[in-house]
Amino acid sequence: MEGFLFIFIIMNYCKEYKEWTNSDVEYTFSIKEVSHNMRPGDESDVFCDGIGFDGMIKIDNGALFLRMRNNEVGHEYVGFVGVKNKYIPPSE
Repeated sequence: MEGFLFIFIIMNYCKEYKEWTNSDVEYTFSIKEVSHNMRPGDESDVFCDGIGFDGMIKIDNGALFLRMRNNEVGHEYVGFVGVKNKYIPPSE
């Protein structure tokens, strides 16, 4: 097909995004599984287009933070629980 350029954009989703949103997407990884093997100070470059993060870090106390894309400041680290609570509010 001369004169046509096809661009394929592959979206990457995590299992948690699919579960939290009931989206009909295929996931390629689970935050829980990846972070389970991380030790404090470890970073991972996994990303999820659905949630909008492009990395994770486990800090000294063992808490997991996601490197969220932010148009205003570029990136910001947000705690996993805080991100989850945006999709599934905590029960009172």
